[in-house]
Amino acid sequence: MRNAKGCTSSHLEKASTDCNTEHFNQKVYREAIGYLLYLATFTRPDITFTVGKLSRKCHEPSVEDWKGGDKHIVKVFCDADWANDRDPKSMSGYAVFMGNCLVGWKSKRQQEVATSITHAQYISMYEA
Repeated sequence: MRNAKGCTSSHLEKASTDCNTEHFNQKVYREAIGYLLYLATFTRPDITFTVGKLSRKCHEPSVEDWKGGDKHIVKVFCDADWANDRDPKSMSGYAVFMGNCLVGWKSKRQQEVATSITHAQYISMYEA
């Protein structure tokens, strides 16, 4: 008991609340959740689940909530190699990550002939 840490919270609070948890700025956290809700509604429906889970912590966000928010967000990376002298079709590929874990990938020759590197990149993004 000599090394026990004191706790100022009431014994009536939830057992899951840790007294030693460092709290994050509530205003900044709520603003970030608002931005993410906008993205989830209009452009990124893949993050809806994660935003819903994070928004449950708006009343008392911790630093762990702020740092750990991206572990459920889906990230997609794509790239294209524009056609060379031997083959007029470009190669494109993409990788899908859930947090830091690779969950899917693909690499293939594009179906149409790209007229520029930008066109090849757009095709790659579309296929991803």
